[in-house]
Amino acid sequence: MQQLPRKKGNYTFAEELFLSVIRLAPQSASFINLATLYSRMATQDSNKGEVYDLYQQKMINILQEGLEVVGEDATLYSEIGFFHLYQGNVELAKEYLDHYLELAEDGEKKKHVQNIMKDINTKLNDDANLMQAYDAIQMNDEEKHWCSWLPISRTTQRSGMHGSSKVGTTQTHSLSGS
Repeated sequence: MQQLPRKKGNYTFAEELFLSVIRLAPQSASFINLATLYSRMATQDSNKGEVYDLYQQKMINILQEGLEVVGEDATLYSEIGFFHLYQGNVELAKEYLDHYLELAEDGEKKKHVQNIMKDINTKLNDDANLMQAYDAIQMNDEEKHWCSWLPISRTTQRSGMHGSSKVGTTQTHSLSGS
């Protein structure tokens, strides 16, 4: 991998150079080098503001372009997967890292990614279990609210106290989120 320029002023030249290399001889390494440059350019914005966002977007765009130009490439899939993992997009990271594992040759990096995938799958399963538990709690609470208001509402309707019946029904609907 080519050494990136150390001075800020050289980033523009380096970008032009990498873009030329990509046009002349498109290889996954060329796209990854340019993405690495964009990553370093993004870190120049210590506040993680607009400049950071711009270069992060350029980084993912060039990696995606690499996949379009080069085709199925394990290294590009891993780079995109790790980008999304860094961004907190775990499900998207999983998709790309799954593709990487399908294409990658056995080795240390593949073992490392397999371990990361175990962690990702555990996290996604934990998230799914948490959501199921939350939904069950919500459904249980909702049923309790409907059950407790329904008899009051029907009783007040029968006794001719429609005003309080409407309040009970309105409160029931607001509790269920409808």
